[in-house]
This record gives sequence, structure tokens and C-alpha cells, in this order.
Amino acid sequence: MIINLANGKTINVATQLSEINLNQFQNCIDFFNRKYDFEIDLYINLISELSDASIEEVEDLDLTEFVTIIPQLQIQDIDSVPQKFINKIEIDNVIYMSTATEDEYKFNVKQIRHIQEVIKKEGNAYLVDLAAMIFRAVQVDGELEGLDDKSVERRKKVFAEKMNVEILAPYIISLGQYFSVKLPNLAKQNG
Repeated sequence: MIINLANGKTINVATQLSEINLNQFQNCIDFFNRKYDFEIDLYINLISELSDASIEEVEDLDLTEFVTIIPQLQIQDIDSVPQKFINKIEIDNVIYMSTATEDEYKFNVKQIRHIQEVIKKEGNAYLVDLAAMIFRAVQVDGELEGLDDKSVERRKKVFAEKMNVEILAPYIISLGQYFSVKLPNLAKQNG
């Protein structure tokens, strides 16, 4: 969304999940989890994070311009993304694949354990790790790259800035099902 400012300048604000990378989305989640003395500070931070404007430039916006941007921000509408799993993406001429079918992804134990470990250490800062555990580079021999620490760290660096949230959304929702339904039910069955 391009906003034409009164001074003749423009700012470009990412308002759709397909325009927001994983780092930006994670930062927005952090903004929502903070306590603010003034609610307007939340929106100043969000708009600055999702645009090419600094905090100071957002603070200099005319109030009318500012309030037209806020309802356009779609970062909390992750459930509205079509729940079809994308299992192949290309970033910087590298093909990354997941083992998902169009309507299902099955996590393995290593992935769930890794994500639980990240959540324990860093709270909600797990999206880039999740992407790196799910999407793996297709190697020359056609096999998927491994889940070793070095490979995961390399993918995290790529995905943080270059993967959009819309691609990962069905996986996030599926992971939520594992944590809220499947793992607790497993514990009840064996408890």
C-alpha cells in the first residue's frame, strides 16, 4: 500500500501477509506482546516495521494519514490464508521443498523437539526456525538437505528476510494443532 503524504513524499506499507517477511512478522508479534503506556505506540512501531518509514517519519504523519493505514494492516489475519500447503519455493535460484501434500504436513519428532526447544529459550520467536525445519534445499542428487544445525542455521538466514508469512501460515496453524491437541492427547493416552 503506497501512502501519499501531504509533503509530496510517499511511504510503502506492507499490508498483506504475502508482503511481510518472517522477521517483520516476528517483530510485529513482539510489538503486540509488549505493554505500552499509550496504545498509539503499538501502531507507530507496526507501521514503521512494515514500511520504509522510520519511527520519526511515522510520528510526523498527519493523523488522518496515520488512521487510514491502521485498518489496512493484516498481520493478525493469519487464519484467513488459504490452508493449502505450499511445498516448493525458490529463493535466490535455490529450490526448497517440504514434504507436505496440498492439504497436510506431518511433523517429525526432531522438528517438534527443535521447535519446543526454541520456544523454551526464546518464547514466540520460532517462525524462522520452523521454516528452516520444514523447507530444505534440494541438493544436486535430488535429496533434501539435512536437519543438522549448520544447515538449519544457513536456511534461517535466508528465510528470515526472503520468505513471506503467507507461505508459512498453514504450517504455523498445523503446528498449533500439534501443540494444542495432538501432543496433549498423546500425553493423556499414555498417562
